[in-house]
Amino acid sequence: MTRPVIFLTSLMLLLGGCQSSPPPTRDYLLPSARQVSQAPERIQVQLAGYLDSGAMVLELSDTRLYQARQHRWAEPLADQIRRALDVQLTAQGIRLADYPALVVQITAFQGTPDGQARLRAHWRCGEKEGRVDWQQALPEDGYDALVGTLDQGVAEMARQLAAALQG
Repeated sequence: MTRPVIFLTSLMLLLGGCQSSPPPTRDYLLPSARQVSQAPERIQVQLAGYLDSGAMVLELSDTRLYQARQHRWAEPLADQIRRALDVQLTAQGIRLADYPALVVQITAFQGTPDGQARLRAHWRCGEKEGRVDWQQALPEDGYDALVGTLDQGVAEMARQLAAALQG
């Protein structure tokens, strides 16, 4: 009689231990941020507070956000955006050393409930300034698709910046 009790107790402890194990975390980098950039120190990126936690953010509604604590940025998001933006601006023919410092305030960088990636920002470079309000459908579900699509948003922001700086 004691053998089944010990076995059941051991099994319950084992299964209970499995249930309390936290899910593994996954770390993500923007693809453009993996490339070598020329002058990232000329770009200052400021994030809205809710974007600066290290967790990827999903919008649940107009008033609710979800910070995906198991899906994290591999390094500070501002650093990734800074490098990605520098790489993308360089690809657009912009040499930041020729311009005043660029300040970018990111107010949205997240997934939406309808399967889109959203980027909203305000930028200033000397006397020139502008806004970016970009959104694009994800090609498929998942965080990898979200990261890739957000990287496309950074590329679009660079295109808009380049046009404004060259114009």
